[in-house]
Amino acid sequence: MIKRAFTEDGNWYKGNLHTHTTASDGTITQEETVRIYRDAKYDFLALTEHNTYTDTTKYDSESFITIAGAEPMLWHNSRETAFTAHIVCIGIPGKIKFKDGQVLEYDNGMSTADFISWLKENGNYTIFAHPNWSRTRFEHFCDCLGDADAIEVYNHGVEGDSWSEAWLDCALWGGKRVWATASDDIHRYYNLMGGFVMCKAPSLTKENIVNSLITGNFYASTGALIDDFWTDGDTAYVTCPPAKRITFIRDMYPSQTVYDRSGKGKTFTSASCKLVSTDGKHQFIRCRVESDDGVALTQPIFFD
Repeated sequence: MIKRAFTEDGNWYKGNLHTHTTASDGTITQEETVRIYRDAKYDFLALTEHNTYTDTTKYDSESFITIAGAEPMLWHNSRETAFTAHIVCIGIPGKIKFKDGQVLEYDNGMSTADFISWLKENGNYTIFAHPNWSRTRFEHFCDCLGDADAIEVYNHGVEGDSWSEAWLDCALWGGKRVWATASDDIHRYYNLMGGFVMCKAPSLTKENIVNSLITGNFYASTGALIDDFWTDGDTAYVTCPPAKRITFIRDMYPSQTVYDRSGKGKTFTSASCKLVSTDGKHQFIRCRVESDDGVALTQPIFFD
């Protein structure tokens, strides 16, 4: 049975899901931030100010849309869980209960999992932001993650702690069905254009983009691109523009990497990997593509 990470039909749309401006702790105005991303040929942008919900529909055009959102935070200062938990919330069209400009009020003492549930109950898609930077403990991560929709595996803004890919595997091994995102978390000009998502959708609308996020019809990237990723139940396959390294991450067997062992600079536009497991069962498989432009991560394909 064929399982695909992306739909066969649709167009690719590039966007940033984690953005701050002078409306919170950023240094660039909302108007200028929107202009920068639009001029850089992004298709969509979520403005996610700290603790304040922002609907920026006024900046939309036929070729560029903004998506309402926020980044509320908990400050636990706990060595048992994390010193903080930041959750990017993206408003789901037709379900979001927050209003433009609304300051989000909540109990800072609630657990991270309860916090995420509260955001989802109010009509949001939830992304567990930069777990590495937050020093989220592996041993309690699945409990903290709750029913979050995604994990921010790359955050360009926190620099030394940008990558949180290990937390993704921790969650997947723990039985969570979550997606991976990458973002700029822009606060200043030097945070620009480092992490993004590529969503596949029939057309550029808020509803279509958010639905792609919900269904996992997208991938996370720092610059590399992916065309397709699928499995026939026996083997996983990926196609992409020229890549120097392609890695398949299996849940119960070591990863398999394709690269030029001769050192002559050969690149690859496709690769495959047998589904192997020590116990004969398969929970998920995902793929990491590395090129001269950066790294891209597919979403996991789950096996029920």
